[in-house]
Amino acid sequence: MELEMFKRNITSRQLAQACGISECAMRNKRKGRAEFTLPEVEVLLNTFTGCEWRYLFARDAEQAEGKE
Repeated sequence: MELEMFKRNITSRQLAQACGISECAMRNKRKGRAEFTLPEVEVLLNTFTGCEWRYLFARDAEQAEGKE
C-alpha cells in the first residue's frame, strides 16, 4: 500500500478520511498493528483501482509478488 500511496500522491490522512477513521487508526492498520474492516477494505480497493487486494495488503515483497 505504501508504494501505491507514493505513486498516486495519496496521504495517510486522505485514506483515513475516506475510511472514516483517525490518522492514528489508519497508521496502526497500515503497520499491521490492527486489522482493516471489510468496509475499509472496500474503500481502499476503490481508491487504489487496478490493484489486487493481495498486492495492496502485502506485508513484504514476496507476498506482493504472490510467492507466499
